[in-house]
Amino acid sequence: MLEPNSPMADTPPNPLAIGGRNLLAGLAGIVSGIVVIYLIELLTQQLYPPPAFDPADTAALSAYINKATRPLLMVLVAYFTGAFTSVYVSLHLSANKTILLPIAMVVFLLLSYAMNVAQIPHPLWFVITAPIALMVGGLLGYRGGHTK
Repeated sequence: MLEPNSPMADTPPNPLAIGGRNLLAGLAGIVSGIVVIYLIELLTQQLYPPPAFDPADTAALSAYINKATRPLLMVLVAYFTGAFTSVYVSLHLSANKTILLPIAMVVFLLLSYAMNVAQIPHPLWFVITAPIALMVGGLLGYRGGHTK
């Protein structure tokens, strides 16, 4: 603890140190969110194994996805939990609890989701609810990680 009259007591924090810590917090948030999503999707494949088909055959994959309601519900849980984890971890580790990190985490996950949906057609209900799950998970992660 610094003495009140010491010359370092009035020294502002180093912006490079804050930026570096926030960058590492963001990377930790992204990695933790992706790992959580991956693990839940891995569990989903164990609980609901997909039929054997060529993964390069997008028509067969699309036909399976359009009929796979329970696995897609699990993917929604994965997205929600991954967004929560990503935002919570990044905010908890950040230097100044800025709103920019949680926004960046959710935007990254939304872009990843958009790339997935652009490559493989999904049912309309999933296309609508998945971004909601990501944003609500991120919001709750923000509320949980934004402690004083």
